[in-house]
Amino acid sequence: QGTIVTLNAPTPFPQDTFVYQWFADSVDLFGNPVKYPLLGDTLQTMDVDSSGVYYVSVRSYPGGCIDTSMAFSIFVDTIPN
Repeated sequence: QGTIVTLNAPTPFPQDTFVYQWFADSVDLFGNPVKYPLLGDTLQTMDVDSSGVYYVSVRSYPGGCIDTSMAFSIFVDTIPN
């Protein structure tokens, strides 16, 4: 409770420049799972304080391929009073 975890995306090739975008799981109006971008979360690391599944897309810059295969599952448990 009250703890923040820092997610850290990999850097496949340290000599290259990468662009990051973090996403979270949600559902659309029809109940289908979707990933939505977390605006402003474009660094290699992201601080999280709530449960969910988080994804990161990593693209080499300029004009490289995008990899979105990494997922982080976070479970926040509450401590009973």
